[in-house]
Amino acid sequence: MDTLNENLLSLYQFISENYKTNANDIFYSIEFLIESIRDSKNSILKSVQNEDDFDKISELTEYGKLIMKIERALNSYLDSFAAMSPESDEDVEDESPENEKAIPNYRDYEVDSEIPHLLTESFTHKKICGFFLNNVRYNVSDWKSSLLKICELLYEKDSVLFNSVIVSDRFKGSKIEYFSHVNKGKYYRRLKNTDIYVWTCHSANAICSLIRRLLLEYGIPSNSLYLYLRADYTSLHTDEKKTEHIPIQDTNDDMKIGKFVKTSMRNLSASGYVFDNQMLNLLLTDEYTKQTFGIGTSFFKEIRNEKQIRKLTKDAKGYNRYWCEVFEFNGRKFIVVSQWTTHNADRFKSWLAKLSQI
Repeated sequence: MDTLNENLLSLYQFISENYKTNANDIFYSIEFLIESIRDSKNSILKSVQNEDDFDKISELTEYGKLIMKIERALNSYLDSFAAMSPESDEDVEDESPENEKAIPNYRDYEVDSEIPHLLTESFTHKKICGFFLNNVRYNVSDWKSSLLKICELLYEKDSVLFNSVIVSDRFKGSKIEYFSHVNKGKYYRRLKNTDIYVWTCHSANAICSLIRRLLLEYGIPSNSLYLYLRADYTSLHTDEKKTEHIPIQDTNDDMKIGKFVKTSMRNLSASGYVFDNQMLNLLLTDEYTKQTFGIGTSFFKEIRNEKQIRKLTKDAKGYNRYWCEVFEFNGRKFIVVSQWTTHNADRFKSWLAKLSQI
């Protein structure tokens, strides 16, 4: 399996040269698959540590080895695909003040800067103002500065890993190196307190892709980082024939807002977030949930006996109203209402953003 399939490489080369959007779909899907496989590997490692049955440990170890083999193979494909992708500056958006001043009434296109966005959304014609990582919000002026700041944070977290990552083939384009220990031109910017230079001439979506790949190397889930926008100029470009997009769009249907809510609550629970008692009690009421999210069923339902979860997910008429997944907060267990639609998406994002700042 470590031997790369020449037919697949040839196919990707053709798709990359002729159908860039589809090539991006393939690339991002493999990134997500690798991230999911790594999560599975970590779960297996935890099971091995907690298992007393040596036969079971042996079985888990074998599956762990298989996952590592598959992970290596997928990374090899990702490296090869990255090397094939043609470099182009045509998608790089001009973020200079002069460009913004040329936009008629550009203040009319300002958006709520407190609503969080995921890296998997499309950010073509959108301007960033900040990001949220490791329970800290950072303000930035543009996409370039967001890339530099995140690189600096990752370098501070583990400089040895960062140096090993940036010399790998997966962080080299076909014509340029995304990272260098030498200043190779005007598009390179030096990371603070290092001799590392970062290529910054990317489109917004390309920067998000690069950030996702860096987080992947650190074992950090990409959905644990939120972005904040200051403006969206998409409507000014509706007549353009080609619009760049990422395969996983914003929460633009009921299924995706549901996934976003679950992922967000999962991250909060995993981080050990503690609600103040007043907020927790409000989330257990229908009235507050209706007022805040537009849903008539309480956000939380407390679980005291996990054997009864299936029963507790239903209302008095037997309709499903909650997910079965259990979330722990304040030493208590809860299930979360599942009745989310696109109409509730912005309300939840706004609530989550305010929660992150408390």
